[in-house]
Amino acid sequence: MATIAWLLMAVHVCSLPETHEQAILSGQRPMVALLASLAAFFHHYATVDGLDGSLVFAPDGSSSEFRKSSEKKPSPRQISSPWGELSVLDPTREGTESLDLAPRLPPATQILMSYELRRASQRLQCVPKGREITFGDGRMVLEEVFEPLPEGVNALPSFSVSSMGIMGALMLVEKDASGIGAVELAIIDSIAPKFAWAAAFLHRNDERSELFVRLLEVEERTGAARLQKSPEVVLCPCHFICRVQLEKEGRNWRLDAEGLERMKAMRWYINESRSRLKDAKTQIEAPAKKEQESSSTPSKEPVTEPAKEKETTSVDDKENTPVKPQESGPSKKVSEQAVEGSEDLAKLPSPARCGRTP
Repeated sequence: MATIAWLLMAVHVCSLPETHEQAILSGQRPMVALLASLAAFFHHYATVDGLDGSLVFAPDGSSSEFRKSSEKKPSPRQISSPWGELSVLDPTREGTESLDLAPRLPPATQILMSYELRRASQRLQCVPKGREITFGDGRMVLEEVFEPLPEGVNALPSFSVSSMGIMGALMLVEKDASGIGAVELAIIDSIAPKFAWAAAFLHRNDERSELFVRLLEVEERTGAARLQKSPEVVLCPCHFICRVQLEKEGRNWRLDAEGLERMKAMRWYINESRSRLKDAKTQIEAPAKKEQESSSTPSKEPVTEPAKEKETTSVDDKENTPVKPQESGPSKKVSEQAVEGSEDLAKLPSPARCGRTP
């Protein structure tokens, strides 16, 4: 991601009221105030949805706001994918000329960034808040946080040669339809860059270059690794998280301590993302379920009310219907006499009231 985007993200955190309070409390010790501001920056963006939202500055630059997507109403995108969409808008442009300074971050890159942000946030919590027990404790923690990684750990070369040794890597592999994937240990055997690509590295957004890899099963307690049942797959640079150190042990391999720590932390982050996706689905489906239940409840009323109405009507009809005196003759004779005389017709009950069709 561009340096200017990181700089604007740092400016936003330093302008927050809670960051100011920490700086004021540590005003007499400038180094402690600086460490508190650094810790606030890493903690702010190390949360699950820390990289999911839009950073917007006021037109005059006097204030800024990070609008998290989780604070809005859940969208269909959040149901289908738990991955964030970071946007850092250029404060010098407005309206239709607005420019996003943050590139699209593939899920594998988001995992790596979240891991590094959380690692720094956790280490900075160890900085002494008061007087140092041993002189230089705070400086040692700071040096550990910003200690440079071995060269090429977070870079993917566009070629592979035997002199490079075993090229182990952590990859984000999609194994189901959830859209989340799983963090897997792999050995990169060969690399086929896309047509006309001449750089010595591959871009993380590249979906056309091909990586021929073998997937490994890892025992998380010891780091021992062996080939999976169907190990050979073809992936792309967009699935690449980072490189790790693998050592050959007979027919198997062993993952070093640093790589094992990374893999376990990233797998935990994947489980956290699954929970986030499940919560988003619940928030969307719950109102729809309530609406369905409320719409189905009134439908039961029309079934019983007409029956009661019919009963009431029939009772009323019976009450209002004039009672015909009983005759000794059969019913057939009664009907014949009624047709013959108009006087007898007037005495018969009305078809509209008795419910019969004339």
